[in-house]
Amino acid sequence: MLFKSMCILLKNSYGLKYLCMGNNNLIRKSLAEAYQALAPVMAVGWVFAVSVVITAALGVWIDRTFHTSPLFFLIGAILGIALGIYNLIITIRELNEKNKK
Repeated sequence: MLFKSMCILLKNSYGLKYLCMGNNNLIRKSLAEAYQALAPVMAVGWVFAVSVVITAALGVWIDRTFHTSPLFFLIGAILGIALGIYNLIITIRELNEKNKK
C-alpha cells in the first residue's frame, strides 16, 4: 500500500501543522516536513512527462535526419513511456521501503 495514513492541514495559533493519522497513532508534522515527504510522489509526473518529451523529440530529430518518419518518433515515444513507468515503479518501491521502517 502506497499511503498508510490520512493527513489534514491544520492552522492554529502557532502556525500551520500537518496532522496525520496512521498505524493507530497520531503524528504532527510541520508543513515543510509534509512537503518533503510528498516530494518524490509529486516529482513522478514531471519525470514521466520529461522522459516522453525528450525521447520523442530525439525520435523526431532522427526521423528528419534519415527521412524515416514516423518510425523513430514512435520508438522514442514508446521508450519514454516505458522509462516513465519504470521510474514510477522504482519510486513506489522506495516509498514502500521507507514506510516499512
